[in-house]
Amino acid sequence: MKKKILITGGAGFIGFNSAIYFNNNNYEVHAIDDLSRKGVSKNLIKFKKNKINFYKVDIKNFGNLLKVLKKIRPSIILHQAGQVTVTKSFENPRFDMRSNIEGTINILECIRILKIKPIFVYPSTNKVYGSLESIKVLKRNKRYQYKSIKGINEKMPIFFESPYGCSKGAAEQYIIDYSKVYDFKAFILRQSCIYGPHQFGHEGQGWISWILMCAIFKKKINLFGNGLQVRDLLFIDDLLEIYELILTKAKYLKSTIFNVGGEIKNSMSILELLDFIKKEFKIKVKYRKKKKKEIR
Repeated sequence: MKKKILITGGAGFIGFNSAIYFNNNNYEVHAIDDLSRKGVSKNLIKFKKNKINFYKVDIKNFGNLLKVLKKIRPSIILHQAGQVTVTKSFENPRFDMRSNIEGTINILECIRILKIKPIFVYPSTNKVYGSLESIKVLKRNKRYQYKSIKGINEKMPIFFESPYGCSKGAAEQYIIDYSKVYDFKAFILRQSCIYGPHQFGHEGQGWISWILMCAIFKKKINLFGNGLQVRDLLFIDDLLEIYELILTKAKYLKSTIFNVGGEIKNSMSILELLDFIKKEFKIKVKYRKKKKKEIR
């Protein structure tokens, strides 16, 4: 019998790729999405072609969500839905809170009420660690780098900054508590920057695809700070393999938190990306500098 996996935010970048991946690997896939992001409804064409079950549901609507979960009773929940942009969280903190905290609690309440015990996977964010101001950095060539450490592990104290960091961090804590009280396994993945096919980035989120699109269409980008700020990068296919590995090994694991990324060797600063695009595609990306505090 196929394992039933429910993917929230299933029409978005990671959710859509997850749905296709697990469908190809013999899971019974159910995807929900409110289709609020421009363009994602086009992904439903491939859902229909691959016979992936889709439900238009807003996770903030508890009644509708409960009806769908009662029908599916999934053995796995991959909770991808939510507000994903730091800058937008400043523009509308209430919406950010409702999407990431209330939406997550609604899913957890469905688990409690329906008395199901799914494997719960929550893709969180490295933003829960804050700006890491206590760690000294050096300027090296066209990037920042840590002075005395190679990276951040799960023992690093969390420090929520921005409404987005607060909402994702709060959702983590609810998941941890519900999984203990109502006895289901939960795995929280504090992800770095994910990139790959079907990603339509914008200035505040999905920066690799955003800068590439600007390069192709010869649009200027805004450069905040000095361009030395570095982000850890992970290709979507590698992330999906991590998801499946967790699911296949879940019975041997305790509920836990993982940092997920590509490590230092798969990191890049903005200036390094501009150089890469120039070298590989013979395109010089034009930019305008913005007078704002440097972003590390």
